[in-house]
Order: sequence, then structure tokens, then C-alpha cells
Amino acid sequence: MKEQVIALFDTPAKASTAVEALGSSGVTSERISVLVGDEFREEYFGPANTTHLAEGAATGSAVGGGLGMLLGGLVVAAPATIPVAGLFIAGPIVAALAGAGAGAAAGGLVGALIGLGVSEDQAKQYEEAITEPGGILLAVSVSNEDRASIAKLLEGAGGAAVFGAM
Repeated sequence: MKEQVIALFDTPAKASTAVEALGSSGVTSERISVLVGDEFREEYFGPANTTHLAEGAATGSAVGGGLGMLLGGLVVAAPATIPVAGLFIAGPIVAALAGAGAGAAAGGLVGALIGLGVSEDQAKQYEEAITEPGGILLAVSVSNEDRASIAKLLEGAGGAAVFGAM
């Protein structure tokens, strides 16, 4: 499994800037995961028990920019999405979180993030931030060679609490 660089964004605009910058640097959408709280998901996609194909297609205009295109594509690709205790998680990190199953079962998102190597304090910070309105967590699958440059790119786009920069 590739490692993850994770950053927290407090607005869709900042997250969109990050996604656009990632794309410009050659990072494909298949390497980017998004974690948002239920409130964000419901605002842009509707209730959890509805189909999201039409909503996914319209997300680009609702959210805007690169984040909108990414979320729209991930929502349409429903097998890559999972609901976890009030959260919406989409992208390749789904498999990594599922692989951390024991932690996820014991502690929800915090346990799963700890299973990925995030400290308990930082995992709790991430969970708290994305359950607040507007909090968006982006995770990018990286190789050791591009870890530092991806972390710097996320920070430059307004990302906070960047994990995985080493």
C-alpha cells in the first residue's frame, strides 16, 4: 500500500485549489481521497439514502473547481465510497481504512487513521475538524519520492495539520 499525505482544509475553495494544484502537478484523481462530514455531504449531495448519480454529475457547479470535479467523479463511482459514523469517505483511502478494520470498528475514523500511522491526537483533530461544517480532509496516495513535494503543495494551497510530510 502506498503511504498517504493528509491535509485538512477549512473551506471547499481551499480544497479545490489543492485538488487543481495536484492535477497540475500530475497527480491523478485516482490517488486523491476526500473525507467530509455528513453536513457537507448532505448540503451538496442530499440525504444518505438517495441515489447520487445525478448529484455527482452536478457537483462541479455546486462545489466548484477541482474539488467539485473530484467529488462528482467519486460519488458517481459509488463503490469507492463508504459512510463511517457521520462521515462520507471516498477514494483510494477507503481500501486502506477498510484494511485497518479492527481500529475502525473500535474507534471509528480515529481508530482507522491511527491504523494508517496518524497519531491519536492528530486523528482526533482530523475527526473533530471534518465533523464541523466546512471541514474537508484530503488524502493523497504518494511514493516516498513525492511525499515532501505533495505535502508542500497541500500546505501551499491552505492545507493545515499536514500528516506524512516526513
